[in-house]
Amino acid sequence: MTKQFHSEILAQLSARERVGIEIQMDGKVHRSILRFVVHQGTLYIRSAHGGNALWYKNLRANANADLHIGRLHIPIRAVVVEDDETLVRVSEHYAQKYGYMLPASTRTMIHDDVLPTTLRIEPVEVEGAR
Repeated sequence: MTKQFHSEILAQLSARERVGIEIQMDGKVHRSILRFVVHQGTLYIRSAHGGNALWYKNLRANANADLHIGRLHIPIRAVVVEDDETLVRVSEHYAQKYGYMLPASTRTMIHDDVLPTTLRIEPVEVEGAR
């Protein structure tokens, strides 16, 4: 079963166009600001540059990271999406959310070549946290 964010987090996401991702790799912190979509209460990100984007390579090498929504930092895990139906729906959400303001960039985000870079972002429960 897919872990989902609480409704309060989803409400904060609905008011945003981008989120931050912080990935620890080789003793360094890598930060990226990314466009995202929410489909059926689940957060998805995708690389417009395919598998060559540094953030994507790092997140595939270490699926655990932190999601930044404003000042809120949430431990997450990235999971590769392989389900064709979900990939289509995520593309539809990207087109709907970003197509009017960034048409060229959005075409890149929904191109068949980048669909395999779609990642489902799940919250990770931190031991001892409430």
